[in-house]
Amino acid sequence: MSNLKNLFEPGSRNEVLERLEKVTPESKASFGKMSIDQMLWHVNRTMSYAMGEYSIPLRDSFINRLIFKPLVLGKAPFPKGKAATIPEFKAEGHYDMETEKKRFREYIDRYSKSTEKADWPASPLLGKFTGANWARLDYKHIDHHFKQFGA
Repeated sequence: MSNLKNLFEPGSRNEVLERLEKVTPESKASFGKMSIDQMLWHVNRTMSYAMGEYSIPLRDSFINRLIFKPLVLGKAPFPKGKAATIPEFKAEGHYDMETEKKRFREYIDRYSKSTEKADWPASPLLGKFTGANWARLDYKHIDHHFKQFGA
């Protein structure tokens, strides 16, 4: 998986931080239902889960682990507007854009300091996850949503 972009790589972290600066309160989604502030809250919420800040019930299954986990962590991009968001990651309010941008930068910085971390939470849908799995998934997730908003 080392040839796939992930948040343990300095270049990938720098890339997403540069793309963060391209989103503004006026940014509009090309697909999906979230506003820009909701998108930032949403990706921050998933990174905070990966960092172990809270727990949620696991909903993984044999099929998810066998079929979807390799797809989710692989090269193929996420499909636009096709995946349902689990309730704990769903943004339903309105959020302060600058606060969410600050939180985003902090989570990206935490990834830079977590490469040796051994204890990572399981994915709610895909089961056991390593740090490398989370670094890959969060990169792909951020990339998907930044593309949604033209960044």
